[in-house]
Amino acid sequence: MNEINKMNRNGKIYLVNKESIKELSEDGKCKDAPDSIRFRIQRLTRKEIAMRSQGLVVLNQKDRVVFEEPDSHMQHFFPILINEFAEVAYKYAKFNSPLPILSIDSHDVVGCDFKCIDCLSGYGLFVTKTKVYKNFEPKLESYLHILSEIAEYSKKRGMDFVRFEQSGEGNPDFYKYRPALIKEAKERYSMQTVYVTTGSMMSDDLMKALVENAAFIRISFPGIDHRTYALYSRQEKYTFEDSIERLKLLVKMRKDAGRERELLIGARVALRPEYDALYYNFGKTLKEIGIDGIQIVKVLAPEGLNYKDYRISEVCKNQLKKLQTLSDNTFNVTLPKRLDYIYYERVITDRRNFPKICYSARIQPVLLGSGLFVCTKSEIMYDENRRFGDFKGEKGEIEKFLTEDRIKKVTEGLPKTCNTCGNIFDNLLFEKIVRLTKSRKGPLKFYIAIKFND
Repeated sequence: MNEINKMNRNGKIYLVNKESIKELSEDGKCKDAPDSIRFRIQRLTRKEIAMRSQGLVVLNQKDRVVFEEPDSHMQHFFPILINEFAEVAYKYAKFNSPLPILSIDSHDVVGCDFKCIDCLSGYGLFVTKTKVYKNFEPKLESYLHILSEIAEYSKKRGMDFVRFEQSGEGNPDFYKYRPALIKEAKERYSMQTVYVTTGSMMSDDLMKALVENAAFIRISFPGIDHRTYALYSRQEKYTFEDSIERLKLLVKMRKDAGRERELLIGARVALRPEYDALYYNFGKTLKEIGIDGIQIVKVLAPEGLNYKDYRISEVCKNQLKKLQTLSDNTFNVTLPKRLDYIYYERVITDRRNFPKICYSARIQPVLLGSGLFVCTKSEIMYDENRRFGDFKGEKGEIEKFLTEDRIKKVTEGLPKTCNTCGNIFDNLLFEKIVRLTKSRKGPLKFYIAIKFND
């Protein structure tokens, strides 16, 4: 396998991992980075490396490039770096190493003050059609036991930390133990909190806990001006202007806490036809506030609509290209890979290159209350047959319901019977690394590629 989809090599590109730092030339040749550059790169924080990311590069034992993934996916993986994700796949394929849990996506509270169009949470889409899973909103000590089990499980399998995404089944701000949970998760178990919210119900205690302990705060914007924010959130108590002020406050608190180099603050926005002429000015405002980046994403086509009927306009394309010019080492702009349609489908079209194993169920399971489930697709997440097990407060219990036999039983038929995949990129990248590893006899080395000025 020799799959090289080359990244943009304009400017100096350096390859970074824990063992070495190399310089990548425009013709694809590698050499050790000069000491002066190496020393400066070694002083970069994890956030500063991620902000400069150009993607993944894999070298063989002769330091020749054998694989590239040119998209940075900065907000997607952080605080995990893309080369760390790939190394897990490599060790699994090369040495049959047991897989750790890299990231846990926690849905621990039902309820929201917004009624967003196209909401895909259980609160917005699925809970109204079926019963709510009974063990929502665990008490703090029960929750901390669950985190201790997950952290220990992954530590035994070579991971120093677990990415702990908290997004709720609605608004995670509603969970009353959140400030203590975020603090204890970091201090006791080295959990790296990724907090996804509109920010509408943030208390002072919650903001303090986040700026002092979180790795990443991502604020979701249903709209990017006053009118569209109200239109897509379908409420008017918390406005676009309120959200902008919230960001300003978080940035100030981060500075006061001395965590500007560690804590990532970002914004996420869906493509919408009403935003066509608004993207650049919105991004410029965010950059001036001092947050670290904006991610523009496609959402699933509304039920009954064909995504191919909704092409991105030329006005929108021009706005997004202009928005991209704001991207630098202090502000990351992430756009959809293809600027073709407003909506998309996570349909699995290329079965030949899609894995036979659902890797994401193993490395990125979902914590739904006290139950550990396969994925975030609501019809699967609420399926008792797709539950690995319930945490009941027993030490070592995670090892009992994440045995290989149990995993195979719970994920039986997946992803073969899946028409769509919520973790399609992760599964595809993992499979690419597995196939690359098995196609080569010698060792491989995995690097995150960054732009770094001399």
